[in-house]
Formats: sequence, C-alpha cells, structure tokens
Amino acid sequence: MKKKKKKSNSLYIFVLVILVAISGLLIAPRFIKKDTTTLDYIKSLEQKDVNEEKAALKRLRKKELKAAVKNGELTVFSLFEDFVIYGDSRVYGFGSFGYFNDALVFANASHTIDNIADWDENLKTINPSTVIIAYGINDLGLKLDEKYHGYKEHFKEMVNEHILAHCPNAKIYINSIITANPTAMANSPNWYEIGNYNKQIKELCEETGWIFVDNSTICDGTDPDVYSGDGVHFSRPFYYIWAENIYDKIELND
Repeated sequence: MKKKKKKSNSLYIFVLVILVAISGLLIAPRFIKKDTTTLDYIKSLEQKDVNEEKAALKRLRKKELKAAVKNGELTVFSLFEDFVIYGDSRVYGFGSFGYFNDALVFANASHTIDNIADWDENLKTINPSTVIIAYGINDLGLKLDEKYHGYKEHFKEMVNEHILAHCPNAKIYINSIITANPTAMANSPNWYEIGNYNKQIKELCEETGWIFVDNSTICDGTDPDVYSGDGVHFSRPFYYIWAENIYDKIELND
C-alpha cells in the first residue's frame, strides 16, 4: 500500500511539473512582448528628443543667420539650405554671379521644363529637402502649352517623374514667370502668353499642394534697373530681390 501511494505521489508531482512548464511557456511571451514594447517606446522617446533637439538647433541657426543678414554680415543667399534650384538662363545667373554654389543650380541657357529630366542623377546625389523651380523664357518661346496641349499637366508630370520620384519628401516651390520689359515683349509676341502660363502654374500648385512663388510683386516690367541690356535677363542687384521673395515663401512654409 505504501509503494502504491508513493507511486501516486510521484505521478502527481510529475503532472504538476508539466503543468507549470506549460504555463510558463504560455505566460513568458506576454512578458517578452511587454518588455519589447517598453523598449520600443523608450527608443521612440529618445528619437523624439533627438528630433526636437535638431529642430531647435535649426531654428536657432536660422535666427542667427537672419540676424547676420540684417546686420549686413551675410547676404540673403546664406539663408538657403539643403536645396537645389532648376531653371533656364535666368536661374543660371544665381550660379554664374556666385550667389549659389554651381552644383546646386540645375540650369542652363535654352532650358525648359523638359530639361528637368537632365538632372536626375545630380538630384539623387544631393537629395535636397527643398526644390525650387523657375522656368519660363524658353517655355513661352517654344509654345510648350500648345505642344503638350496643356502646360500645367506636362509640368506636373515632369515634377512627379523626375523630382518626387527621387525625393518624395521634398517641398516643391514653383516661381511664376517674371515678365520681360515692354521692348523685349514687343519683339517677341509669345511673351504676351505669360498670363496664361502663370495662371496654369498657380493652379498646378493649388491642386498639388506645391508652393507658388508669386513674383509679380517684385517686377512688373517697368523698372529698367531690373534688366540687363536685352530686357529679358536680370542685373546682378535684382537677384537679391528675387532671392528674398523666394526665401520669404520658404520661411512661411518651413
């Protein structure tokens, strides 16, 4: 009888051990999951602190730069950071006059929005957070609105396929086309389509959430000091005014 009882107790203990082991296997993952979740939460807080610190430093840097510009220690061009600018011979002046680093100026004479595609590799290398676009002279001259049966849709296609495809988080700033002086307009009647093109650029920005830079407030074509001899391209001083107008938009949307 004693042997039978002893055997029964051993069996009871064996079953109890098995049950405890199974319970442990069922409960343990819950604690592991909880611990993992806690670690992830801690990491997210740390990352949040890092991001907030970076943002604070960025704000401080901009404040210091703006103060330096106001005091005449720096020029407005110093305020532009992490950007590239696309355009034609007008935009090329930002580089040729030494206002922006040439590597950040994606522009050349005769360029139109079709040439956005020429800079894909450069864009991928730089990977900017801000993309500024300013075409117009040759787009008007080559009648791109007629060629593509709509300037706006073709412009949208080029930006989506050749800029946002590579830099999906970049903010897009598109300049209105700045008018030529009256003499230059009279010599090239295509200039009289500028209102139509600018209307489409503005609509494009409204539809996509891209940012429209209205340049009509800084140039109406009547100030001779704005232009070089041909009445189309700009004098050196005007680039300061143009850059300030662009930067005002960037600051508002930062």
